[in-house]
Amino acid sequence: MLMVHITLAEYFPCSGENLDALGLGLKNLAAQSRREHPQIPLRRRGVATDTDSPGTIFLDFGPLENDAPLNILYRNVIGLVKDLSSSETAPSANAGEFRPRLPLMQYANLPPAVFSNAEEFASKVVEDIGVPETTIAWSMTLARFHSQAAEENWEAGSWATDISWELLSSYPL
Repeated sequence: MLMVHITLAEYFPCSGENLDALGLGLKNLAAQSRREHPQIPLRRRGVATDTDSPGTIFLDFGPLENDAPLNILYRNVIGLVKDLSSSETAPSANAGEFRPRLPLMQYANLPPAVFSNAEEFASKVVEDIGVPETTIAWSMTLARFHSQAAEENWEAGSWATDISWELLSSYPL
């Protein structure tokens, strides 16, 4: 079975005392989303690269209309995270910028010819395993990530050497 995970909120520090509030808030947002949008459709656009983040290849599911159910859920999740985080560590939600994507490769420091081959390989893998053109988002999960290499700096990709995570909760959409 292939399970696609799309990140709604990038890494942010969350203290233990805020974790329960975050879980409850996500549970409520998922229930609200389920009531207002019983299905959250996603349409695969293809394998793409990110010029703002060299060395990145992803499976693109965007862009979305501003009023698309997943875009609304994204803004609500970011709002919740901002409420529970300090302003300097909270992710930002700029309307219209959210592009759902499944990272296939990040922080790869490859020569252009090798990167081009990696992009072609990613496209072939997506075809070969039969990632459907359309799908429905059916759950939202809360995960806690750990990395000794990253310490407090998760921006530079040093976490890639020793990332681990634990799934804390899942909320049906």
